[in-house]
Parts: sequence; C-alpha cells; structure tokens
Amino acid sequence: MAFFNRRATITETNMLGTGPITLGGSTLSFSQTSVISSNTPISVVSASTLTPFRGTNTFSGALSGSGPLTLNLTNSSIMLTLQGDCSGFTGTLAITNNGTLRFDQGVNTWGDANGAFDAGASGTINNRSTNSSINIFLGALSGISGSKLRGSDQTGPGVDTYVIGGLNSNTTFAGAIHQRNQCQHAAYRGADEDREWHLHAHGDEQLQRRYDRQQRDITGEQHW
Repeated sequence: MAFFNRRATITETNMLGTGPITLGGSTLSFSQTSVISSNTPISVVSASTLTPFRGTNTFSGALSGSGPLTLNLTNSSIMLTLQGDCSGFTGTLAITNNGTLRFDQGVNTWGDANGAFDAGASGTINNRSTNSSINIFLGALSGISGSKLRGSDQTGPGVDTYVIGGLNSNTTFAGAIHQRNQCQHAAYRGADEDREWHLHAHGDEQLQRRYDRQQRDITGEQHW
C-alpha cells in the first residue's frame, strides 16, 4: 500500500497484512482497539503521521525512510511498540500528545542511531527489556518539560542503557528521566564526547551517563 498526500483509516485488526507501506505526506490512522502488524515494513518518504486511536499497538516490521514521522498518540493509554529494525530510518520520530513510544526489538538493534527522537511536550519513551542488559540507540533526543525518558516497564535484573547522540548534533531534552517499575536501573550516556548534550533532568532515581570518559551521576537538574 502506498499513500501520497492522503488520509486513510485502518478499521480492522491485522488489516495491514505483510505487504510494504509507503507514506508520503499522508496520515494513516487506526480505529480498532489495537494494531498488530505482521512484519509489515513502513517507509516514510516525506512528512507523515501515524494515529492509533486506542490501545497497545505493535509494529514488527522495519521502519525506513527520511521522514519525518509524527506519532499522534492522543492520550496516555495509547502505546506504540516498535519491534522491527529501525536503522534505515534517518528522519525525526516525534511524539505529539501524551502517549508512549516503546522499544522491544529483540534480536534487532534497539532504537535507531540514525534517527532523531522528539518526545514533545508530554510524550514518553521507554522500552520492554527484561533480564538481558541492552543498549538502546537514539541518534538525537529532544523534548520539553513534561516529556519523559524511562527505563524498562518490565521487571528483571537487566540494565537498559540509552546511548544518545549518534547523529553528532546538539540537542536539548528538558523532560523527566527516571527508572520505571522494578527494573534494576537505567543508564544514560552520550555517543559523541565532542558534542554537547544538554539535560534539564528531574529524575526520581540515581541515573548514570558517561561523558568525557568519566562517569557522572544524575540526581537532580543538570545542564552541560
């Protein structure tokens, strides 16, 4: 399926099938309780929007293209889980409203070092790692006060480390950074020591980030 300068709505669960989807200047909405795509690859060739109206939605296919892609997650109960390979996506993935973008990418590389992530004014980014320690790559991270970057929403002893900055750009994240549920802890470090990464972080747990080959603890508001 290809959508160029169009608005389309998927009305039935699993209606996406397995064929590729191309979005160009379009809005694709999902009105059913939840969406589960079966390895459906999505290519975003120009600015487009995905709008799931309800529930927990899972995209297991690859995400690619230059974007940008807006995730219109209209309330806090809506979650979009990415399970596929996102390394081919080089644009910005931006959350509007206060839903959650969750990474659960299994054997694939978690996150996307080639893409930028914007949590907006009230969006949440988290992950579903359990027992294994993983790295989650975010090429760039931004968000204003009210947005959140969280550790795993599952229990387990694994450490989930967000590696931020692969795009070699200066970004500012002014939201809350903290652990979630009973995950042992989350760690945060910059991918490029020669670039600035500005944090205004109000974390509720002790977090860590590697900077200039030294370990620093984030226990309150920080800006560097």
